[in-house]
Amino acid sequence: MQLYLSHLCNAFVLSALLVPLLSRQAYRIGLVDSPNARKSHLGKVPLVGGLAMFAAVILTSLTLDGVMTRYSVFFFALTILVSVGVADDAIDLHAGIKGLAQAAGALIMTLWGGLIVVNLGAILGPQAVSIPNTGVPFTIICVIGLINALNMMDGEDGLAGGITLTALFWLLIASWLGGAHSSALVISIFAAALSGFLIYNLRNPWRERAAAFMGDAGSMMLGFALAWFAVDLSQGERPALTPVTILWIFALPAIDATLVILHRLAHRRSPFAPGVDHLHHALRRRGFSVQKTVAIMVGGSCLTGALGMGGFWLGLPEWLMFALFVLLVGIYAVTVSHLRASGDGSVAASQARPERRRPRTRYSLRRHALIREEAPVFAFLKKPHHDSKAQN
Repeated sequence: MQLYLSHLCNAFVLSALLVPLLSRQAYRIGLVDSPNARKSHLGKVPLVGGLAMFAAVILTSLTLDGVMTRYSVFFFALTILVSVGVADDAIDLHAGIKGLAQAAGALIMTLWGGLIVVNLGAILGPQAVSIPNTGVPFTIICVIGLINALNMMDGEDGLAGGITLTALFWLLIASWLGGAHSSALVISIFAAALSGFLIYNLRNPWRERAAAFMGDAGSMMLGFALAWFAVDLSQGERPALTPVTILWIFALPAIDATLVILHRLAHRRSPFAPGVDHLHHALRRRGFSVQKTVAIMVGGSCLTGALGMGGFWLGLPEWLMFALFVLLVGIYAVTVSHLRASGDGSVAASQARPERRRPRTRYSLRRHALIREEAPVFAFLKKPHHDSKAQN
């Protein structure tokens, strides 16, 4: 146990050290997020969180016997996604390129890694629902959907990271109690690395705004990791979780992304177009601060995970848990609709109630002045200037 904890400390410390180190270089190569009409942060913020977490996970895993070998397919797919994510953070790739990378990662996971959703559990009655003939395309859709759902959550400081941390916590508990100790080890390494990054991403009394963002590299990496272990733990002969429990663990990002896409399609808008129709936008329009908005949503994610795990441990029928999940979707839809309606015509909270800037702390990642707007090495992949990156 002591050795186990030391590896987690290594991942945490490496991530916490790499964020400021990489931030210094980020300003020089253009790996920064600049404020615009849709982004209210002040100044250019380094997009190095994903790269720092990835490096911390890889370096820590290299010190563990058998981890890199056992999860070689996982880390190979992860490397592809992080590489494309870093390129996108640097020069804003076309959405199609990112989609291809996500599909490639999902294909590697299913066809090479052998992780395929073929059993949906007894969600419609006493008999389990099996999809052996459509398992591969269904899994690919789920993987891509979860990656993008988490990316859509990355709209407030610490929100995507906090929700991911709660999901990793429940997956860690389930894998450990289910005897999947190797999965528990890798999941805990991801959680430790994410915690090291959140030091710079979460707002607190000593930090008025995020000093670093995870970027698309981070959201794609974490989304894919969640998808991998969700399928790994819910399928097979001795699953540690039921598929419906996974729904409860991922409830907030999954429901929010699904309803937003349906809302945009209903209004004849592209589901990937920029917008302010997520729950965190609605809460901000109602006057909640960033910290309170994040606390509400992370707390809600933790609660849904606890309800799902509680139902699993109590042995409640899967069809009942699925019916309750459908009820949750309805409650969520009505709540968000009410918040949107009550917020129509109002000024966004970030504009109506501007937050007063506190004096700078002695150390700030924004103190560097040497900035370059793009990395020329990726310039041939850059999409036209007028098609700016959508913030979900």
